[in-house]
Amino acid sequence: MQSRKPIAKAFMKEVKIILKAIRRDGGYIATNEDDDDATIMAKALVVAQKTIDRQGKQLESANKVIEEQKPMVTFAEKISYKLASPNN
Repeated sequence: MQSRKPIAKAFMKEVKIILKAIRRDGGYIATNEDDDDATIMAKALVVAQKTIDRQGKQLESANKVIEEQKPMVTFAEKISYKLASPNN
């Protein structure tokens, strides 16, 4: 069900613009008409730094899991190699 009110149409148009920008550029930064280039760039840098920090934490977490699972993987590889070897 969709609303036919003008405000709803304007909202949907803005959402489409934002989604298009995200697909095209990989992100969207809300700006005001009175924002100058330096302010917009500062907002972009803040978003970029948060993204880098978040990805760094995800990488640390993944590396921790890899290190914890390393002995199990090594054991499983030895077992599978012995089972696959024709000279058991």
